[in-house]
Amino acid sequence: TFNTFEQYRSNNHDARWTMADALYFGFLPGKVWEGTTISRSSLPYPLVFEQIEASLPAISQEVFVPQDEWFQVETEPGTQAQEAKEVQEHLSYVLEHSRNDYGLTAKNEIELAIKSLLLYGNGGVEIYWDSLLNRACVQWVDTRDFYVDPGCPIPNIDESSSVIRRKFMTVDDLSSRREDPRMNIPSDDVLYTMSKTPQ
Repeated sequence: TFNTFEQYRSNNHDARWTMADALYFGFLPGKVWEGTTISRSSLPYPLVFEQIEASLPAISQEVFVPQDEWFQVETEPGTQAQEAKEVQEHLSYVLEHSRNDYGLTAKNEIELAIKSLLLYGNGGVEIYWDSLLNRACVQWVDTRDFYVDPGCPIPNIDESSSVIRRKFMTVDDLSSRREDPRMNIPSDDVLYTMSKTPQ
């Protein structure tokens, strides 16, 4: 399944993402003078870099200001407005103060997704509840590690029958999820052996 999804994406999207990277970094393939092996000078101008880096702060300011209202929790049938307000206040505190392994907050992760959107035209975040840490987590999803079912009928992944997210984890990350009944994690010895085996 992964190979099918990967092949579809490689044929339809990866080339434009590579081109976007080249424009962002101002990369130009090396050229030589005709009839010689002498390299021509290369003076790239990263115009796309300037546009993205100038746009990102302005967009972030619009998304996250006012500070306590950048997302909204709505009531469901049978619940009270006060309950939704309490949930929003709790999530706001958790997302503002909880930091991932690299010291980033939810806002940092969302800004990475915005930058990806500006650069590639695609960007996303994963929002989930970590039962081990007992907190809400927001994590930027690198577009290049995300694969959508080729049979999706419209350009909206909500309509996709399945998606695949490639995510590299450490042995400790996997070991910490051994108690999750949905997962079958091998012993640490097996995990360490697998981690040393070339893929």
